[in-house]
Amino acid sequence: VFFAATVYHEPGTVFMYNTCGTGILGEVIRIKTGMSLNDYLSEKLFCKLGINTENIHWLRGQGGHEIGGGGMLATTEDNLRLMDLYRQGGIWEGERLLAEDFVQMATTKQIDTYDAMTNGPLAKDHLLGYGFQMWMCQAEGAFRSDGAWGQYGIVFPKQDMIISFNETGAQDDNGTQRPLDAVYTILDKLSDDPLPENPVACAHLRYRLSHLAIERPEYH
Repeated sequence: VFFAATVYHEPGTVFMYNTCGTGILGEVIRIKTGMSLNDYLSEKLFCKLGINTENIHWLRGQGGHEIGGGGMLATTEDNLRLMDLYRQGGIWEGERLLAEDFVQMATTKQIDTYDAMTNGPLAKDHLLGYGFQMWMCQAEGAFRSDGAWGQYGIVFPKQDMIISFNETGAQDDNGTQRPLDAVYTILDKLSDDPLPENPVACAHLRYRLSHLAIERPEYH
């Protein structure tokens, strides 16, 4: 079905969000390496980044193979680790894991996305362009990974900052834009000056963070 699809435009000239293309890329890796997608990425990427592979859950097709185009579950921290690799230009603890030119192209606009005046979504941050699996953001130089319903890993190079979060309620264009807008309000309040000491508030924050957890969902 994928190879039978009609191509209406010269490749690289018109943006179309294409999950199938990523799925096919996963199949190419599986066939060329003779490894499952999970085993290949665990060896080449996950374990090097300190990602616990027991936390990775894949959506699988009828043949049992991982579907590379979507349906993978990971923790918020692991998503942040992946984006930190991009923040560091593809280098992790002194080892280059991703080619420098690939990272540069992946994290900068390679093609315009939607036309806001005609068929664009309500989410402003979907109108700013696309790299390689990365969306461009409103903040200067910022880019993000963008999973279904509000799973974001956002890199802010100017601030040397990453924000990663997961939610499941952003099921429309307005919903996906709201958390991004909330993040941008944080940027407006950032300062290079240290905050004044507040031992009571700090202790409360430490306690709350130590008790925050989301039960791992069952995934088959």
